[in-house]
Amino acid sequence: MELTIRTSWPTRLLRKLLLSISANFLILKASPAKTECSFRQSWTTDGWVWILIIAVVLCLNASAQADSLSAPDVELLRFPFPYRAAVTVCSDTHEDSVERFEAVHTLINSTTRIKRSSPRWKLLFKDPEIDKNPTWLEGIDGFGLPIGDSIWLYNTSLGIFDSFDHEVGRPVPHTHADGRDYQDIIDDWIRRGWVDVLHTAGPGDISRQATEKGLKWLSDVPHRRLTVWVNHSLAHTPNSIEPDILRALPIVLKNIVKSGTSLLALSGA
Repeated sequence: MELTIRTSWPTRLLRKLLLSISANFLILKASPAKTECSFRQSWTTDGWVWILIIAVVLCLNASAQADSLSAPDVELLRFPFPYRAAVTVCSDTHEDSVERFEAVHTLINSTTRIKRSSPRWKLLFKDPEIDKNPTWLEGIDGFGLPIGDSIWLYNTSLGIFDSFDHEVGRPVPHTHADGRDYQDIIDDWIRRGWVDVLHTAGPGDISRQATEKGLKWLSDVPHRRLTVWVNHSLAHTPNSIEPDILRALPIVLKNIVKSGTSLLALSGA
């Protein structure tokens, strides 16, 4: 948000003039003795003039500040100039594949042309009517929009890790069919801006120890430190924030009941 402040042009002109006189006065005061002598001959009451200039400048500044706070033409903009609206998109990844994820974000984020009948085209467009559209005869150019997506810490589809081995206390590596490690795949997505949200630690019951290890991988490198957490999962909501021995939903319901009881007690019912 920005604060727009307007003052009248005579006030601004007078302020600049007086500030210029003040600056020149200081320069002359700091000049050699000859200049100072000639200056003093024309300004016999330079001390009082100096005081008067300072007083007028201070008054004008105070007046401008008061005008900026009370004037009806001061407005707080909802969006930074010159923008008048904003929109954001948060996408949840569930059971997506690497190939479909990369096809979607090539279309949304990049300006790369996706050629008709290419593997990515087939993943994106399954409506036969699209193939009849002559506009897309040579394919479609990416939109170039800065829209991010989400990933899991642990998941067999788009998880950084396959699972967590509690016996040895470390994550189980997740390897794609083409031989790439998902740590490298998702690291590249984050660098590209394709991922900016953590879709909880993963579906199901993920222990706090597993969550801690997964978050450490994200925090080890500055560009991987995601700041948005989608607090729901396929299994239950909230997810991955409750104690290991308790599910979150009963805790939430208990807190709701306690809050309701407190409200009834306050109302005297």
